[in-house]
Amino acid sequence: ELKPKKDVEIVIASGDMDTLQLVKKDRVTVSPLNKGLNDTIMYDEKAVVDRYGFTPDLVPDYKGLRGDPSDNIIGIPGVGEKTATELIMAFGAIENLYKELKKSEEKFAAKGNVKPRMVALLKEHEEDALFSKMLTTIRTDAPIAFSLPKEDWEIRGRLDTILALFDELGFRSLRGRA
Repeated sequence: ELKPKKDVEIVIASGDMDTLQLVKKDRVTVSPLNKGLNDTIMYDEKAVVDRYGFTPDLVPDYKGLRGDPSDNIIGIPGVGEKTATELIMAFGAIENLYKELKKSEEKFAAKGNVKPRMVALLKEHEEDALFSKMLTTIRTDAPIAFSLPKEDWEIRGRLDTILALFDELGFRSLRGRA
């Protein structure tokens, strides 16, 4: 479990939107950097809820249902963004969704306004949904030794140094985004 120190703000700079599942309130944020260093979106918990309608911890459940073609994650055929969002909003985690479905298909369908065709797809592809969720879940239990540097470091005012490093390392596409 990612547990930042009280006085440390963590910014994850990644174009991989799977990292949104790591967001914790406003202390662990994600900056996709897809618009360049000077024009970024910062995803805190509120921004994730505003975009998806649910909290960051449910991103793997969403992808487990919807799938993610960019990562070859299959999800459930016939479940797109809208349906996945509606299911997550009604039932939360995939495990809870299947628990409710197994209790009573009728109550499940009524609670989530789920059509019989979708109930059948969910039942048929339970293993795919759970496997897809597992594939998209970022593990946070890796044993990593880390200590903060003694000096504060900020990107502001260091653009020339960063661009020189990009040139040295041959990061042409990153340089073009700066």
